[in-house]
Amino acid sequence: MDDNRYVIGILLAVAFTALYTWLFVAGPPAAWKEWSEGLVPLVAAFAGAWLAFRYNIQQKENEVRQANIAAGNAALFTLFQQLNFLSHYQIDIVEPARKSKQPYLDLHATLPYPEDEPAVRFGSLDFLLKRKAAMSRKLLN
Repeated sequence: MDDNRYVIGILLAVAFTALYTWLFVAGPPAAWKEWSEGLVPLVAAFAGAWLAFRYNIQQKENEVRQANIAAGNAALFTLFQQLNFLSHYQIDIVEPARKSKQPYLDLHATLPYPEDEPAVRFGSLDFLLKRKAAMSRKLLN
């Protein structure tokens, strides 16, 4: 998709250069010169507005991409925090009780998992489902 933008931009630049050369350098008939004085600003305004809208769309896509990356990083961080808590729980509580003859009786009472710890917000990870569906379609075809 990015390559198509560059190709379209190059083609438009070549077309405008050729039009400018034909209209002003090569010396078209006098009637064409009057007609082109109104056409060139119109075409230039359209091209400028089109490029501005394309730039705006690209910026919004970049913002969405950055938000998705941030959501994925936050989910990974949260999962690693939870894994760290569970591994410490296993080392500190479960492993000593495993060595006894009655491990279910020797487990020490523990506090619940702290509620202020961050949880994975699955709503921010919905882009993974969309991407997975598209990838599944590609694999099946």
